[in-house]
Parts: sequence; structure tokens; C-alpha cells
Amino acid sequence: MLYQPNHLFWFMQIFLNLLLFVPFGFLLPIVSERLRNSMLTVFTGVLFSAGIETMQYITGRGLTEIDDVINNTAGVMFGYIAFAIAVYFYKRRMFARFSSI
Repeated sequence: MLYQPNHLFWFMQIFLNLLLFVPFGFLLPIVSERLRNSMLTVFTGVLFSAGIETMQYITGRGLTEIDDVINNTAGVMFGYIAFAIAVYFYKRRMFARFSSI
């Protein structure tokens, strides 16, 4: 079923929408201290994604779909989770370094 061209196309659409916004969720908390709150980061991602979809609707370029906003938001969440994991391991490494002195 997944190997039929139509299914592969939609799978790639979903996957690429997720992948496109992962850096957004990872880099926003790095750039701004205020955005280290997960809910604020995800809300910012929702607004940005909705802005893109709104511009697509106004200009008539591309497809305007709520699925894109949902998938982009999931990508932001995955990016923030990756950020939280990276911070956890960074702090753990720094603590281990200073506790051995």
C-alpha cells in the first residue's frame, strides 16, 4: 500500500512538513531565553505555521491545509524535545566535569 505512488506522495508530504519545522523548535529556545518554555515555543511555531498557510491562501500559491499546521506543530514539538534532551546531556556532562575536580 505504501509503495503506490499516491501513498508515497502523501507520506513524503507529512514527513517533510515535520522535518521542516524541527530546526524551528530546536533553535528558538537557543536564540531566546523567553522561548525556553515548551508551550511558548510550540505556540510560536503554531503562529508561524498558520501565518505561512494564511499567506498561501491569500496569494493562491500552494495548498492551504490545516494538516500542514498540525504537522508543522508536531515538528516544532519534536525539535523542542531534541533541544531538551541536548540540554539535559550537556548539563549532565558539565556537572560530571566539575564534580570530579
